[in-house]
Amino acid sequence: MNISIFTIFMTFLWSSLLIILFYILRKNFLFNGICTIKSIVLIYIFIAVRLIFPLEFKWTFVIRGGIIWNTLFDIYDYNLFTFKDIIITPGIVFIFLWMSIFLIKLFLIINNYSKTTQFFNSISKTEIECSNLPSNIKVYSTNHIKSPLSYGIINKIILFPQKHYDKKAFEYILEHELTHHRNNDIAVKLAINILCSFYWWNPFVYLLKKDIQDSLELRCDIKTTYNYSKEQKIEYLTTLLNEFKDESNITKLAKTEYAMYYSTNYKNIYERFELIVKYNHKSKKTSTFIVMIAYFLIIFLSYLFVIQSYFEDPILISNDNEIYFDINDSYLYNDNNKYYLVTPYKTLTISYEDYKLYINAGFYEKNY
Repeated sequence: MNISIFTIFMTFLWSSLLIILFYILRKNFLFNGICTIKSIVLIYIFIAVRLIFPLEFKWTFVIRGGIIWNTLFDIYDYNLFTFKDIIITPGIVFIFLWMSIFLIKLFLIINNYSKTTQFFNSISKTEIECSNLPSNIKVYSTNHIKSPLSYGIINKIILFPQKHYDKKAFEYILEHELTHHRNNDIAVKLAINILCSFYWWNPFVYLLKKDIQDSLELRCDIKTTYNYSKEQKIEYLTTLLNEFKDESNITKLAKTEYAMYYSTNYKNIYERFELIVKYNHKSKKTSTFIVMIAYFLIIFLSYLFVIQSYFEDPILISNDNEIYFDINDSYLYNDNNKYYLVTPYKTLTISYEDYKLYINAGFYEKNY
């Protein structure tokens, strides 16, 4: 396995294409019964995996990028200046900015999650006794929120506002929030936030972030209402609508992306209503299987080839004698920033620029 600027660029191209394609097709897939909400979330996980592993394997085909690709790489690898024997290129500057901003964003994510957890743990609340709860889930009521929510990855909490609920409404909300915890949706949201912060320079990952959060809510609704009768679904939707009316009154401090709220924005509420009413639990398994296999094959195909810059194997001239060599009988090595090319005839000292040229031509770099 290998990772390079070329594999990262291929990951950017493929993941962006997959996100856009699936974002366009998702509603038709879902509402026409072509596949289930569970498979849709799984496909988004496939896309996330493609982002996490920008790799080139031994069986990956290398395609020559041509003069345009070579020019782009020359710009990426252009020698800007030398700082303490380190050659600074636009590529090094980009990677430095990439990692620096990622680390800042990662710190902010961890800090915000910690503050969110501390806030909800510190507010005054009263425990609600519920039967048949998992040991790591607690239910409380508090006057600091206006709409039910759940938070926590290890110690999982469900919060209700301190207002009257009839028995059925309370059970519908409780089951919905328990489903979020069973699905580990908060952990998924946190992981997606971290992934998006890593690829902060790719605008399409923010589309992935938004749509997978909506899909998690849809999956939760579908699982919660799976065995509900038509009348129970109407009651569930009525409860959801009543909570949505209070959603705008949630305090700014309590509103956070590191919790799952029972009611969400208007657009998402409309989609949730439509899905619960129209969703066919008996969607065609064959269609779902075909969609899943198709996306899996596309992701496999994305690893099948990588486009790279290509330079012809050079011929060195040393002491007025031509030394012929190729990629199969020669290799490179770096000894404390001294660069060497080992051919069948002799070992040659070469410049850094030539060293990079041979690497881009595909020569093997041996480490001692």
